[in-house]
Amino acid sequence: MRARLLSVSLVGILLFGNGLMLAIGQEPAPLPPAYLPPSVTGRPAGTVTPVAATAKAVAGIERFDKNPKAYPPETMQCIYSVRTAAAWLTRQNQSDGRFLGGLNPSLARPLEGLNDLNQAYACWGVCRAAKFTGDDKLGACAAQAVLALLTLTKADPADANCRVPLAESAKCNRVGLASILILCIHDLPAPDARLIVEADKLGEFLKKQLRADGSVQYTDGAEPATKTDPEGVNSYPGLCFQALLASDRVKPETWKRDALIAGMKHYREWFAAHPSPTLAGSMLPAACEQYLRTKSAIVAEFAYEMADTLCASQYSGGEIRDLRTVGGFRIPGQTEPLSSAAALAEALACATTLAAQVPDATRYGKYRTACVLALGFVRGLQFTEEATGHFEKAFRTQFILGGVCTSLSNGNIRADQTAMLALAQIRYLESGAEKRE
Repeated sequence: MRARLLSVSLVGILLFGNGLMLAIGQEPAPLPPAYLPPSVTGRPAGTVTPVAATAKAVAGIERFDKNPKAYPPETMQCIYSVRTAAAWLTRQNQSDGRFLGGLNPSLARPLEGLNDLNQAYACWGVCRAAKFTGDDKLGACAAQAVLALLTLTKADPADANCRVPLAESAKCNRVGLASILILCIHDLPAPDARLIVEADKLGEFLKKQLRADGSVQYTDGAEPATKTDPEGVNSYPGLCFQALLASDRVKPETWKRDALIAGMKHYREWFAAHPSPTLAGSMLPAACEQYLRTKSAIVAEFAYEMADTLCASQYSGGEIRDLRTVGGFRIPGQTEPLSSAAALAEALACATTLAAQVPDATRYGKYRTACVLALGFVRGLQFTEEATGHFEKAFRTQFILGGVCTSLSNGNIRADQTAMLALAQIRYLESGAEKRE
């Protein structure tokens, strides 16, 4: 009974206003009002227009709900996991649009030391989930989260057409934040035209980071980025190219396509000299989309090289004692596979689509199998009803269920890792690999 009372009191602490969130980072600036859709409020929206004129696009999830038996078990596991991850992220969204970035369940306390890239990934996960599910509540949460992210940027005083992140890259990488924010806006179910304008301005900031040799200057200052932040090369250039592709789909511009051509050439040479699963995870989605646009054999070869590196880095059942790690990845500097493997699983889903389009049946089977194993590993780190019975019910429902912890030995829940799992599984569900083989 004493333990139960303690759990209940901890819930009260967590639920007390936004005090705990304000302990993490600086209080954001006030947001402009955002209006909930009629499907959420239950009130009419004023002038009634014909249904045919306002019909929503068919959500990607509907085909799975209509005929679940047509898909293999691993696909339906993805559907359930996406829903619970998106629900967890939505519950952690605060009144100011920001998310509870992380939680130590054993202490019932928020995690400290998380920068705003954590917020950006959480927002991205909700945006894509809202579009995939067609859920208006998710859509409202996503729109408010995007507005909150925009307060982390400002108009460039020297260029009215450019918008720049506020924080220095040493605190929160500017290229990473700008790239994910662009992706968030373009992944909204129906982005407002004004948000598209802001995304274009952020694209102008990315344009200024592009170098003549195809590389991305992802740090502040004139020194080579790989010298100032040697690990950043594995994440930020790939995100930058993903953002440019998303922007070019809406507003095609020659400079974006030129940047992608030069970037793929530069980073293929870099990858040959510095092969990294993390670089493959961030760059592969861009390379696969670039190939589907251009049918460039060179880009396809680069994509295959990265996908093969991911497959070679994956834990298999025959080499380890703990089968729970099967599907995870060996990453330099990591002592065990982490839930960030979701980003690598998403990359393999992209590679599976590429192999299907070429077509290359051998690679398709190889990449699909690796992707399914990777998603299964990360889903094993997602809290479910069966694994959380020892938590107090209200606390479990609000803060635990659907969240993704860091690793098998670290039970801290992270908003960014939860979002990455949602993003990866949605990509898989749209890849063509979700069907029965």
